[in-house]
Amino acid sequence: MNELRASVKNVQKFLVQAIMHQDILIDDNFFLTVLSSQSALAKFSDSSKNIIGMSLNSFIKHANTIAGGFKGVDDLRLELKSIINIRINKKPRKSTKRSRVAEAAELKRLLALQDIALHEQVNIIQRLLKLAKQLASDELPNRKAYYDSEIKLIHEVLYRQKGALDGRQTIT
Repeated sequence: MNELRASVKNVQKFLVQAIMHQDILIDDNFFLTVLSSQSALAKFSDSSKNIIGMSLNSFIKHANTIAGGFKGVDDLRLELKSIINIRINKKPRKSTKRSRVAEAAELKRLLALQDIALHEQVNIIQRLLKLAKQLASDELPNRKAYYDSEIKLIHEVLYRQKGALDGRQTIT
């Protein structure tokens, strides 16, 4: 795995961790600048996290080789940016009908995302059961290759869902 691809994976990992554990970010204003655009995120570098700044085109190229692709990384960027904006602008507000409707819509959106994640987990379990049954069968010609391809697909789905998981769990 080359250095730039590893850096993009580290950016993705950092974004997921920051979303799951929002206390990680110390300087909200700095990270708002980093998250302000796709280009700013691509140029972000942090040697302690093994993140190297690069051009947006390089970032997109390498992001498309990891689970979730560039769109997944950009969605994480936008979500974290939103979280930080809310935290910075956190002032007690009077509840209005409009704010309650917006909150209800957001809760419905989150529920739909959880529903999708649950269906994907059920699909993973079904795939694992099928894999176990086929590996137990003597009729499978190349068990190792079949196992490797199925496990790779399962890991990709689980990695995509990592944001819905605990965040402290690691998938190996």
